[in-house]
Amino acid sequence: MVLAIPIPLGYAAATVIDDRLFVMGGYTGHEVNRKVFTLQHRSTGYAWSTFGEMPEDRLFARAVSVDKRIYLLGGTTSFEPLDANGTCCTSTTAVNTLMVLNTADATKVWKELSPFPGARRFLFTIETDGKSLGCSVGFKRRKTIRR
Repeated sequence: MVLAIPIPLGYAAATVIDDRLFVMGGYTGHEVNRKVFTLQHRSTGYAWSTFGEMPEDRLFARAVSVDKRIYLLGGTTSFEPLDANGTCCTSTTAVNTLMVLNTADATKVWKELSPFPGARRFLFTIETDGKSLGCSVGFKRRKTIRR
């Protein structure tokens, strides 16, 4: 049986902690999603639930987990499928933020860490060895030219 996420969702970030899938951010087709959903196996099968909320809009971000913490890196703050010239994959809202959520903390409060160095990027990869985070290059934030 295929179990659908509670809302239509694309461009979300996801990671696994203790056999529980966390899915956060993304776009519903109409608006940016701020909910954090979990998928977990229970005695009756798999079940989705709402874990909490994100502090700000985020699409195309990347998530990775270390122990009970989720690290969310970069992304964009709005859905921008095409720029004014009709070009795909450019962004004026890309960010270089790094946030962390301790899923073991009952307050479920995201904390902002120092942003990652360099240009603001989206559509990149992030990995961990359990001790440090590694990030590969993605698309740069496009500068807006005003005439």
